[in-house]
Amino acid sequence: IKGYIEAKGDLIAVTKDGKEYARTNGIEKEESMMCPTCSATGVKPRGWLKDIMPEYEALAKGRPEVTAEFDQGVVPLAKNLDRIAYIYERGDLENKNIFILGDDDILSVGLALTGKCRRITVVEIDKRVNKFIRKVIKEKGWTNVEVYDYDARDPVPEELRGKFDIFITDPVETVEGMKLFYSRCCEALRGKNCSGYFGISHFESGLAKWMRVEKDLLRMNLVITDILRDFNNYLLTGERIVEKGFRIVTESPFALKAPDFAWYRSTFFRVEAVKKPRPLITERVEWARELYFDEDTFVALP
Repeated sequence: IKGYIEAKGDLIAVTKDGKEYARTNGIEKEESMMCPTCSATGVKPRGWLKDIMPEYEALAKGRPEVTAEFDQGVVPLAKNLDRIAYIYERGDLENKNIFILGDDDILSVGLALTGKCRRITVVEIDKRVNKFIRKVIKEKGWTNVEVYDYDARDPVPEELRGKFDIFITDPVETVEGMKLFYSRCCEALRGKNCSGYFGISHFESGLAKWMRVEKDLLRMNLVITDILRDFNNYLLTGERIVEKGFRIVTESPFALKAPDFAWYRSTFFRVEAVKKPRPLITERVEWARELYFDEDTFVALP
């Protein structure tokens, strides 16, 4: 594409040569055929779910800022409601025990506000996030929500193994990192017919990586039932994106300004256990930054 696109102010534009290439190759301007009402997610929160948003927004005030130390990038609160809507539609919300590995998104707060889950357990490495969620739990008087200070390099605490119907996680996007996260989640599941939800991007995970991950999922006795392309969008915005030295900035062919919209997206997966889930990693691992960073990583630090 060299010579076919150029920077014009804050935009990337097609050059004269690019337009000529498109004309001679029969390439026309794309016209979106995706649903504008639901932003192509297939869900639109309404009724009781939509009604929790004002309180959700109020409770979220003062939440910790994201940190590159743990490869954090949170989704908007409205996107959490989309996630909850989809989980509800698949029958994975009401009267379920839900295990959340990593919750800088504070999805647990939104789930608790629905009043439909039997139990919600968060295991999270960032103690700032845990302190915040515990504050909300105390304020609301929730007795079915709990938070553990937890490093995914360690096995799941004994008292949490085999206790949950559903897992939800947004794993780091290295092959071994995803294998580790899914293995820990498998440890928490009760058994056959339990399900899980997670996101994988195209930005930092090519199809070859997807294939390796899918093979690992099958070895864990998890089958993919649903794939929602670009369902999740993340608030990787502000000056920190251009100041931290991420590869997406340092290797860009154009000078980049701080993004002001949720540009990073991931595909939302649902998996279901066809047999007893079988974690591929059960012991403690000693990985450091390689847990977060590989040759495909563009918005995490080595």
